[in-house]
Order: sequence, then C-alpha cells, then structure tokens
Amino acid sequence: MIHRIISGIVSRLRNLYWKSRGVRIRGYCRLGRIDIPREHRALEFEKDVALEDGCSFIISSVEGRSPPRLKVGANSYFNRGVILDACELLTIGQSVMIGPNSYITDHDHALKGDRSDLISQPTCIEDAVWIGANVCILKGVTVGAGSVIGAGSVVTKSVPPNCLAVGNPAKVVREL
Repeated sequence: MIHRIISGIVSRLRNLYWKSRGVRIRGYCRLGRIDIPREHRALEFEKDVALEDGCSFIISSVEGRSPPRLKVGANSYFNRGVILDACELLTIGQSVMIGPNSYITDHDHALKGDRSDLISQPTCIEDAVWIGANVCILKGVTVGAGSVIGAGSVVTKSVPPNCLAVGNPAKVVREL
C-alpha cells in the first residue's frame, strides 16, 4: 500500500516536471522513468496514458519543414522500452496497447551517393489497436482501429481495421 502511494506521488511529480518542460499533458498520466531528449513542445498526451520505465520519445525538427508533432490518445498503454521517433507526424489513438521494446517511426533515410536524405510520411495507429512485443512500424503506415499486430512483426504497409497482421514483413492473416 505504501509503495503504491509513493509511486503515485512520484508519477505526479514526473507529470509536473514534463509539463514544466513544455510537454502538453491533458489530465493525469501515469509516467515511469521516460526519456524525451528534445522538442518537448511537440509532444502531447491525452488523459490516462500509462508509460512504463524506459519509454523514449524522439522528436527531431528538420530545417525547412513544418514542426514535428507526436500525439498520444487517452487510455493508451506503453510497456517498457517503447520508442516513438517522429520528425513529421506520429499519431497514436485512444486505448492503444504497445508491447515492450516496440519501435514506431514516421521517417527513414534514402541513400544518395555519399549522403542520406530524411524521408518522412505521417504514421497513424488508430484507436483500440494492440501491438505485440518487439514490433517495428515504419513510416507512412496506418494501423486500422481494432487491429492486432503480432509480436516481432515488421509493419511496412498499412493494416485495415479489425485485422490480425503478423510476420516480417507483416501480412494480414485474418479479420477479427
């Protein structure tokens, strides 16, 4: 009981700390030890988001582009070690569950001779999606509402609503 009270107080202090750094937190969120290295004002959490220890939110501005945004919907849960990496727009819907060590991004690099250019497309995880452990979701993907992504999958193409997708690359194996 005392441990739960102390954890709650520490989480509320983390909410205050991140709000003071510019993160928009609407209502209370249960925050573990998370990492937001820069661009704090580009990050928005709706109420009742739960983030376990080791979650990272990497937001990178690119010169000549509109400011990046990363939005997380209400009642979403991120297990340990989840990384969200945004340079344009990365949207996580409401009631989304993300398994440990998953990675979601809205950009990658194109090699051109001796340099690489950043290529971005908005990535969207719609409402009530369940993402298993160690999943990688790449740029330009939309995961439809109510879908499930199996553990270890690499999602390179959009997944329709209410489907189960698994594999590398992920393929829809059935409707739910």
